[in-house]
Amino acid sequence: VAAFLASKLNGEDDQTALKKSVAMGSATAFSYGIAEQEAVDILYKEMVK
Repeated sequence: VAAFLASKLNGEDDQTALKKSVAMGSATAFSYGIAEQEAVDILYKEMVK
């Protein structure tokens, strides 16, 4: 939810905000602690192919 709200506050549309929040949550699920931005970016790029 926090990632979605952060994306919306940065002016993203709903679809992009949802994709970014899923990438952030998924990257964190596969990490120890909070995911690094690089991991989030890799997952996001895979999602939007």
